[in-house]
Amino acid sequence: MLVAALLLGPSAFQIGQDSPLVGDGGELPLPSVAFGLIAFGILMALLAITFAFRSIGKRH
Repeated sequence: MLVAALLLGPSAFQIGQDSPLVGDGGELPLPSVAFGLIAFGILMALLAITFAFRSIGKRH
């Protein structure tokens, strides 16, 4: 956020902080472990998709 404040100027940064959509920053919608598990699941799904196409190059 510091970079955004430097690029946009202090007035734009202050407008963003006063937005009703910005919370206090201390609360997450899920437990922190859930974010890691979701990311791990997505990466495993991408790995499975990649693994499914491992022999495509040999056919052509």
